[in-house]
Amino acid sequence: AIQQEDLLFADTVTELTISVQDAAIPFVVAAEAADEQFSLDGAIVRDDGTVVCYLRTAETTEDVVSTLDDHDSVSSVRAVQEGNEVPLLQVSVAGETPITTLAGWGATITDATYTPQSAEVVADLPAGGDVRDAVETVGGKFEDIDVLAKETRTREPETMEAFRSDLTEALTDKQRTVLRTAH
Repeated sequence: AIQQEDLLFADTVTELTISVQDAAIPFVVAAEAADEQFSLDGAIVRDDGTVVCYLRTAETTEDVVSTLDDHDSVSSVRAVQEGNEVPLLQVSVAGETPITTLAGWGATITDATYTPQSAEVVADLPAGGDVRDAVETVGGKFEDIDVLAKETRTREPETMEAFRSDLTEALTDKQRTVLRTAH
């Protein structure tokens, strides 16, 4: 919780990119079954430790959904966007994955790519945080892990207008209506 708070208010962060080769990671299993690459569009950590991941796929098939749904680390899967746009899956992950491990450590997951061979995860850590500890935490759960990059960068403050513009572009009409109603 302290690391999460430090990261939330930090002006600088350490961006860590790792690669994990493990055939047991649910998104790697699904990428192998579909013979395609998935990309993470966002991840939200719930209070119970479950991480809700939004995955972009080239094509959402029943095979991908059933492969993910059958995995022990996955608690639920549903397609949230189909049709003409790039398909988006909402996958709740509760078991051991690099994302849940890093999120449990206090990192913020900013990006991830899954291929049939590996998972490449990008996470922000507090600038004063122990990168070695984060890597060892993931390495304690997964054997084949490589650090691809470590970079300290300064966060640029976002203006209120830019935030509103980004929010307007990101939400559908129905989502904006729900947000206004809730407010």
